[in-house]
Amino acid sequence: MTRRAMKLALTAGAAVWAVSIPALANDWEGLSLGVGGGYGMADSRVHDSVSAFGTTLSETSDGVPASGGFFTLSAGYDHALLGTLVVGGFVDYDFADLGSKSAYELGNQLSVGGRLGYLVAPTTLFFSTFGYAHAESADISSFGFSDLHSSTGSFDGYFVGGGVETLIGGGFSVKAEYRYTSLQSEGVTTGFDPIGSLTTTLRPQIQTARLSLNYRFGNGKHEPVDNSIPPVTSSWTAPYMGVGAGAGTADTK
Repeated sequence: MTRRAMKLALTAGAAVWAVSIPALANDWEGLSLGVGGGYGMADSRVHDSVSAFGTTLSETSDGVPASGGFFTLSAGYDHALLGTLVVGGFVDYDFADLGSKSAYELGNQLSVGGRLGYLVAPTTLFFSTFGYAHAESADISSFGFSDLHSSTGSFDGYFVGGGVETLIGGGFSVKAEYRYTSLQSEGVTTGFDPIGSLTTTLRPQIQTARLSLNYRFGNGKHEPVDNSIPPVTSSWTAPYMGVGAGAGTADTK
C-alpha cells in the first residue's frame, strides 16, 4: 500500500513540475509572420514512353537530382498548452526553382500544416511539422532532350519535418527547419497524329533546409514572466543505445 502511494505521489509531482515550468506564454501565444530562405534538393523518378506504329519504347530513371535555392514567406498561429507544449498551424509559400541539368525544373510550392513543439527552455522550442504540400507545374525534357520540352500539371502531396525556434528579443525569433516533401506523380502526353504519342511522368521527393526571421505578436498580455531555466535532473554522462531512420539523396554520374 505504501509503495503504491509513493508511485502516485511521484507521478503527481512529475505532472506538477512539467506544468509549472515557465513557458513565456506571452511570446509563444498568437500570430506570427516570417521571411526567410533556404536550399532544396529533389530526388525524382522520371518515366518516358513513346508509342509509334504499334510499338512502345519506354525508359525509367530513378534518383534524378535537382537542386536550387528559394525565398519563403510564412504566417502562423501558436497556442501554449500545459506550460511546456506549443501547438499551432502555419502556411508557407516558397518562391523556388529547383533545376536539373537536363531533365526537369520544379516551380513554387505551397505548404499548409501544423506543428507540435516542446519548450526545452523558456526561449527555445523544439518542434515537428506535418501537412499538405502543393507544387506548381514542372518543366520536363523527354528522354533528356531539351527540344522535347513540355510542362506537367501541378503536384499534390505531404510533408514532414522538424526544427528549432528561439526568441531573440523584441518579439523576434529565429527558426531553422528541415523538411521532407513527397509529391504524387504527374505527367504530360503529346500526340503526333497519326504516328503515335509521347508521355513523360515525374514523381518528385524534395528535401529542404530553411532559415527564417519571424515576428511574434504575442497574446497581448503583459504579466511579468520568469525566465529562469529549470534545473537539470539527470546526467548526460552514461552509455546509451539508440535506433533511428532517415532519408538521403545522391547525385550520381
